[in-house]
Amino acid sequence: MANLKMSNINVLVIDGRLTKDPHTGVTDGGLVWAQFGIAHEDYRKSKNETDFWEISCFGRTAEKASKLRKGMPVIIEGRLVRERWTDRESGKEREATRISANRIRELAWPNDGARTEHEQDTPSQPPEQEECPF
Repeated sequence: MANLKMSNINVLVIDGRLTKDPHTGVTDGGLVWAQFGIAHEDYRKSKNETDFWEISCFGRTAEKASKLRKGMPVIIEGRLVRERWTDRESGKEREATRISANRIRELAWPNDGARTEHEQDTPSQPPEQEECPF
C-alpha cells in the first residue's frame, strides 16, 4: 500500500439559476471567454440553503454561455479551480474557488410565458451536445 497514488480526478456537476447575465470577451489570442454566477439550492438538508458559485468558461462553451440570461436554469459540468492573485489596490494576496465549465446544458425555459399545453410537456429543442474532453 505504500505505493498507492491518488488519481487526479476533479469532476463537478451542479445545477442552478444564473444570478446575472454572462460577462464575455475575447482573449488576445482570439479565444472567447465568459464569466457568470449561479445560485444552487440544496433541498436535501433540513432547511433549504443556497450556495452561490462563479463560473468561467472558454471557446464553444463560452459562446453558448453568452446567449444565457439571468434567471435561466442550467446544469454545469466542469471542475473546481482555485485562483490566487495579488489585489492591485491593497497589495494583499487573494484567493477564490470557482467552477471552470466545459459543458453547459440549458434546462426548460418558457418562451415569453406563452406556451401551449403541448409545449409545456416537451422541451422546445434538445440541449446541444459537446464532446467531453476526458
